[in-house]
Amino acid sequence: MYADGTPHASFHRHWGILHVLIWRVMPYRFVRMLYDRLSSYKRQDLLFVSGACLLLRRSIFEQIGGYDPEYFLTVEDACDLCIRARETGCRVMLLPESEVLHIGGRSGSQAPFIAVWQGYRGTIYHFVKHKGMVQALVVSFLLIVSSAARAVIAAILSIKKKQYRDVARIYASVFWNLLARNPIRAKAYDLAPQ
Repeated sequence: MYADGTPHASFHRHWGILHVLIWRVMPYRFVRMLYDRLSSYKRQDLLFVSGACLLLRRSIFEQIGGYDPEYFLTVEDACDLCIRARETGCRVMLLPESEVLHIGGRSGSQAPFIAVWQGYRGTIYHFVKHKGMVQALVVSFLLIVSSAARAVIAAILSIKKKQYRDVARIYASVFWNLLARNPIRAKAYDLAPQ
């Protein structure tokens, strides 16, 4: 739950292209409200639980090799961890009788470009790793279009409100990085067997 006591949807049954559209393209406040209000807080099997409230046996964590260091400031790090734990036969469960107080991170406000870039980069990397190249290309295209649209909209809004100038710069930089340093093209992410 959030610090004010309202429920926080920190779990997901699925993670695909539709979820990328919701989490990475739509405005965050709308998505958060939608997920928090429509989520079922009953005991259930899930694909993954947010790293903010994830408990994992140390032996399983060590068996699967811990967190993948290619993820940074992205929800997909916990998704990847849970997917790999499930591959060992573990279950990922929501236990609604357990309460965790989630105090939001400050990374996004202190280093917004890094938070946005790493989020987009981690999403593409996740799709390359777990969903295949075709879906990774679709996600990459959606994120490129989204960052370009956000940069343009923020640039237009900055005419009236100067606070949008930084937003326009951030998304323009993310757009450029998606074109120049896209995880699909990077050799460091070659997941093919050696």
